[in-house]
Amino acid sequence: MRTIWRTLSGLALAVMAGCAGPTFTTDTAPEYLVTRAQAPFYRLGPQQAGPPDELLAVNDRVRLLRREFGYSLALLTSGETGYVANEDLKPAPAAPKPAFIPAPAPTHHSPSPPPVEAPLPKPDLDATPADAPAN
Repeated sequence: MRTIWRTLSGLALAVMAGCAGPTFTTDTAPEYLVTRAQAPFYRLGPQQAGPPDELLAVNDRVRLLRREFGYSLALLTSGETGYVANEDLKPAPAAPKPAFIPAPAPTHHSPSPPPVEAPLPKPDLDATPADAPAN
């Protein structure tokens, strides 16, 4: 009888373990987009007592930390983690790579020296201007 219970317990654990998909870190988690307006977001899980903690908008980006049966653990851009229905998510398109702009080719000549300004002549303060009236 013990053997049967051990076998059934082991089988139940194996089935429950098969419901969860791969687990990711916050750095390696794939990005997903919300596909449904007002998609429910549950901090503790979909079976929590009470209404959803948040309602997500269409095209909100989330990171999928763990895919599970029915609901997946997601990380919001605000840093909160919780559960979102799998049917309300789709993989986000890859972000476009920035255009490659090559650096300018290095020049092998020395830069020209800065221009030298000629010194201004000192004014002669004792001289009388040519258009001044004579006394």
